[in-house]
Amino acid sequence: MKASDHAVSHAKTVRDALDAGALRLHSAWAAHSPIQETDYNARLDAEVLLAFVLRSGRSDLYAHPERALDAEETEKYQAVLARRAAFEPIAYITGEREFYGLSFAVGPEVLIPRPETELIIDITRAFTITPRRIIDVGTGSGALAICLARIFPEAEVWATEISPDAFAWAKRNAERLLDAGERARCAFVLGDLFAGIEGNFDLIVSNPPYLGTAEYHACMPDVRIYEPAQALIATGCCIPSEATRNAQSGDGASIPFRAQARGTAEDDGLALYRRLINALPKILAPQGRAVFEISDSVLTGVLRLAREAGFSCETRQDLAGHTRIAVLAVSR
Repeated sequence: MKASDHAVSHAKTVRDALDAGALRLHSAWAAHSPIQETDYNARLDAEVLLAFVLRSGRSDLYAHPERALDAEETEKYQAVLARRAAFEPIAYITGEREFYGLSFAVGPEVLIPRPETELIIDITRAFTITPRRIIDVGTGSGALAICLARIFPEAEVWATEISPDAFAWAKRNAERLLDAGERARCAFVLGDLFAGIEGNFDLIVSNPPYLGTAEYHACMPDVRIYEPAQALIATGCCIPSEATRNAQSGDGASIPFRAQARGTAEDDGLALYRRLINALPKILAPQGRAVFEISDSVLTGVLRLAREAGFSCETRQDLAGHTRIAVLAVSR
């Protein structure tokens, strides 16, 4: 047994468990990846996992640091620490992720909602024209569609998703987070982009896969190993197969790791943006807006695609200063 494992198993109090847990997680990640201190916050993860085991808030851990842990709590804490030490995302361990003040259920079949995607919601709320018909293309967990359905009480909201597994999570979250009236205004469609969708929309939102193959392999291990590659890598790029190979975590445990893949001629992250933007002339209402999540790497390409299709395109940055959102409208 490693020293960090021994420390966790012998932790008697909340304070001891947090210290030992943070040490174990930091050791595991540092052994596997040349991470900088700012890249991974082991202490935060230890807090979240211990609060999850104790069914308390993180603030309670510091309000009562001398609280004793019983044998069952210690065992459960060891188990979730082992999963995180093997890089499993916190959201998959706890089964939920907060997005725009709502708790979304998630699992390995669906992309975990990101805080930066909340910027799409903030931008839509600032539009002067209230949307009456909204569509979320590639809804994943349903985060954008469900939030927009709650924010715009008069709007008809559509959401499409090509993955049957992700689609099931979106439907589950709609049942959990929307009341009967809100669900009556929402339609979830299993299909590719706008397939089977008719009419125009005042607001089109999407967070499509936009990583090129090289970007994907530069992601943190919890993203590469566990989250669905098809929700991250742009169509047209080489998506790793589901075949696995043995890889060693910092704890020495075997973990699944998607095989490396070589890039293709279209390894630019723009494949889905091409399809989305090319469809806009037929589906975006004259006064409507399309709001897409993007990255710095696809910025130039998205601006070019918008211009070629006859749309103006404004961009917004996230809190880290990265270009994160593109807002398209019909050029006047």
